[in-house]
Amino acid sequence: MTNRNVPLNDLLDMLKKGEIAEAQEKYFAHDVKTQEGNGPVVRGKDNAKAALAAFQAANNVTGFIAYEVGHAAINGNHSFYDVALVLQVNGKDTARIEQVVSTTWQDGKIIEER
Repeated sequence: MTNRNVPLNDLLDMLKKGEIAEAQEKYFAHDVKTQEGNGPVVRGKDNAKAALAAFQAANNVTGFIAYEVGHAAINGNHSFYDVALVLQVNGKDTARIEQVVSTTWQDGKIIEER
């Protein structure tokens, strides 16, 4: 599931290692548009990175446990996958976040992610 314009496997390999911020840096286009659920649209790589940091701080994320990818697919310049993100919070508890991710790619970069 990797091609020049949609390097999904490479992205998922990074995420499975907990390299979430690094994956944002590598694969988000400068003018990326992201949205979590029905939340507000975040525009720009720097703002998306700041939103990740704010999420981690607001939820007292103290560690990464797992990024469990279920099914994944590519259709043209769109990719889709379901995932369970497992995090350590408060230094001892765990939180499991399950979601489906839809991305639009252009020239090997993510231009939209929800």
